[in-house]
Amino acid sequence: MKRPVLMIAISAAFLSLAVAQNSSLTQAPPMGDSLERPFMPGGTVRMKLSGGSYEIRPGPDDNKIHVRWSTKSSEQLKKVQAHVDLKGSEAFITTQGSKNGFHVEIELPARTDLIVRLSTGDIDIRGMEGNKDVECHAGDIMIDIGRAQDYREVNASVKVGDIEAPPISVSKGGFFRSTTWPGKGKYSLHAHVGAGSLTLLGAK
Repeated sequence: MKRPVLMIAISAAFLSLAVAQNSSLTQAPPMGDSLERPFMPGGTVRMKLSGGSYEIRPGPDDNKIHVRWSTKSSEQLKKVQAHVDLKGSEAFITTQGSKNGFHVEIELPARTDLIVRLSTGDIDIRGMEGNKDVECHAGDIMIDIGRAQDYREVNASVKVGDIEAPPISVSKGGFFRSTTWPGKGKYSLHAHVGAGSLTLLGAK
């Protein structure tokens, strides 16, 4: 009686393994693409971004703009539009992608002034030196400001949501919350979220 039971158990194990392997094969990996443009440090980059999640970082080459994006499927990838237009010391980045699973990584020269407008989604900015003007209608903004003492003014606000800014000792939430912090540095920061959260990271 034990042998039939053992054979049934082995057959069930092989069946489970086959189902798992078939499932992994049908789940296609994220699809992606990229573009690159030359751009020198000290310029201004203006961005008009569609809904999605974004990361902005200094790139390994300090004289290039590199934009990489990914989607969950090849059909979504076909709908993505990403452009980088250059005009002297200014660059203009625009994106248009699927509403679900659209992720973009943007690498820039470390010393770059940023003007960013995101419709909805999340944006994470780290390691960037310069002026920053970032707004999002709905979603989460996270900015590493480095050192608060490098700024002459920090202005942060939300219509509905939270502001967490340890470098300037601010923590508040609710409706129509804002804070302004004066400093002695050379850079300015403006950040606004319609509905969501705004987080400033860094040192005092």
